[in-house]
Amino acid sequence: MTVEDITNELENLTYDELVGLNNTIITMARIRRNMKSVTKVGLFMVGDRVTYTGKKGSECGTITKVNRVRCIVDLDNRGEFSIPMSGLEKVN
Repeated sequence: MTVEDITNELENLTYDELVGLNNTIITMARIRRNMKSVTKVGLFMVGDRVTYTGKKGSECGTITKVNRVRCIVDLDNRGEFSIPMSGLEKVN
């Protein structure tokens, strides 16, 4: 089944079915995002240099704290931000 087929079938669903489907999709997306973060938990340590690509483009910074799913990163010249591990890449 293609995305186009799924999109066409959505037109036949009731409002309640669409809401239920939406909740399922959001839950699945959260689970996959969390799995992506968990695989990176052991990769980062305080003091590591990392890059982050956000709305303002790619930026470099230094990890100041490692939390369960996010790291506090001191982005050069911008201050500290809490960034999901899934969005960080270690600089060699």
